[in-house]
Amino acid sequence: MKFEIWQAEGGCGLRSVPSWGRWNLLHLRKAVLLLRFEASTLKKAKQVYERFAFGGNPDRFIPLNEPAKKFLLPIYPCGFVAGDRVSFRKKYCVRIDGHFLRELPEGSKAKVLKGDVDLPEIVWLRLLGREKPYGNDHDIWISQEDACEFLERQESAAKVKRRRGPVKKVSK
Repeated sequence: MKFEIWQAEGGCGLRSVPSWGRWNLLHLRKAVLLLRFEASTLKKAKQVYERFAFGGNPDRFIPLNEPAKKFLLPIYPCGFVAGDRVSFRKKYCVRIDGHFLRELPEGSKAKVLKGDVDLPEIVWLRLLGREKPYGNDHDIWISQEDACEFLERQESAAKVKRRRGPVKKVSK
């Protein structure tokens, strides 16, 4: 099994790869990948983490210091692009770990976010408007299969960027 040690403003953390929970780390300010390694069990991975993060690095691992943006996926294999504006063509039930959280009605709007290169089959969305699946969080993830079935592109990322770009002056 693969594991990673990440550092962000809040400290260090251990993650398995792939892991949908790593996506949040990728979006933290100044997050960097310190170490990627393999371990046969989670217990052994925790031992490596503790030696590396708190034990003065007795194994003499060389930190990678790779920025999180290197692991962000701008274009999903299913064709959606970060920045696309989409809407749900039929109602969708938001579930996390098998628990029903909320039903999003047909027509709900969202923006496609950058994903995780090690988990491209998960499409990340930011709900637009008042739709919140749980708490104050606007970000949800759905499988590529669900994205293809439930979402339709309303505005492509290229048009969004062009609309927000600088205004060019035309000289006569």
